[in-house]
Amino acid sequence: MRREKREWWASLRDYFDGSVSFFSEDGRTEREKAPVREFLRYLGVQFTEEDLTVPPKDDDMDVRFRDARFQNVERMEPGRRRHEEARSLAERARTARDVRALEMTRPESVPMGVQELRREVLKALDKKTRKTATRASLDALVYLNLRGRHLYPAPDLIEEDTGAVTQLGWRSVSVLWPPYAVVLCAKPTAPKFLRTKVGRIIRFSGIPWEDGVLPAGPTSIAHLATVALGSFAVAGYVALGGLVLAARATGDLIGGLRARLTHEAWLVEAESATSEDAQTELHGGRTCRG
Repeated sequence: MRREKREWWASLRDYFDGSVSFFSEDGRTEREKAPVREFLRYLGVQFTEEDLTVPPKDDDMDVRFRDARFQNVERMEPGRRRHEEARSLAERARTARDVRALEMTRPESVPMGVQELRREVLKALDKKTRKTATRASLDALVYLNLRGRHLYPAPDLIEEDTGAVTQLGWRSVSVLWPPYAVVLCAKPTAPKFLRTKVGRIIRFSGIPWEDGVLPAGPTSIAHLATVALGSFAVAGYVALGGLVLAARATGDLIGGLRARLTHEAWLVEAESATSEDAQTELHGGRTCRG
């Protein structure tokens, strides 16, 4: 196998090994920063890594960004064990000898409208609201990580009543659901960059699969990783049935091997580990009151 292909496989395996570390105890700082980092990029807010700080674990605030005080809340299916999912995928990548061994069935995705999105936010914040006495000074950021669901339709503005979210008592409530970001409500005391975006559904233009649904049938973790890491300076995403945020720092691992997106299929130029000549195609504002 040529050196270029060996490097591709090594980079792929390093990527998924990194996803295991991301969900470990040692990965807490990066894990807390990741959704905030993405959310700020979607909103078009300029920042540096030094602007994002993570306090000790016993603080109600997960990430401070200037005058914003983010409390991260992830919404996913009960019983999911992301660390185990990451370990399983890393093991598959580590033992694979052909890219076809990395294929995985992609389940059908069910659309979710804005009203259901609002209900999911209320569910996500229910327990956290009851136990966070300082929430009036905190900015809740709900990261939706629901497998087999996607936001549709996604209007430019939310016309539905978000009063129930407002009544939870947070300084602001926002949602990150790649490729979308939404600020549902923000009090007058919330940071200006949040108040000016209230009620808007913002679609980020830097995610490679944003212009269409993933190709039907089996896709591949190698394929998704290469698209995420090889061509764009956006966050890496780990395919765990849904797409889970991982570290941006791995963005240059794939190097010159890029994924090319066509209208009909995604082609990953990756030579089989068992054959140098094999080439495999993978088909892939509202104001909070009170």
